[in-house]
Parts: sequence; C-alpha cells; structure tokens
Amino acid sequence: SSVDVGAIETKNITAINCMKDSVITVERKVAIDTHTLEMADNAKLKLTGDESSECLINAADHILIDSGSSIECSFRSFDMRCKTVELKGTMIVHERCACA
Repeated sequence: SSVDVGAIETKNITAINCMKDSVITVERKVAIDTHTLEMADNAKLKLTGDESSECLINAADHILIDSGSSIECSFRSFDMRCKTVELKGTMIVHERCACA
C-alpha cells in the first residue's frame, strides 16, 4: 500500500510500524513522537520536500530500519533523536542531518 501526504504529526504514540511493502511519501513536515518506530518488509518512508521542509523523529526507545526498508530524506533538515538505532536497511539524507 502507498500513501502521499503533506504532513505527518504524532504525539505520545507507543509504536509506529510500517510493514509489508508500504510506501509513505511526505511533502512538507514530519513531526513524529513515539516510543518505537519500526520499518520492516520493504517499507519505505520518502520525505520529498523543498528547502523549507523539516523532519523531526523523536523515538524514546528504539528505531528499527530492517533489511530492505529505507528512509530517504531530501528535506532541508532531518533531526532524529532516540536511544538506539538498528539499521539493517538504508537511510539516505540529502541535506543537513542531526542525530542525537
């Protein structure tokens, strides 16, 4: 399944799971606040904004990008905060990236 949206904003969500060939394309803003973010089974998160677009992924516990899955970001800013990242797949960031 695939979905194209202008913005994603979440707060206080326990888990976000992107599974089984899902493709999420976001054009303007991503503000994700969750405990765990899991991308598996060839899931793809594509952030295709312009120079004013911003991404913040705040995962209190864990981010998993499994084999075959990917995050690709062409936003001006990509800010990822988490305790642990398990990266088996691909993460491509075209502009400025901050990871804490």
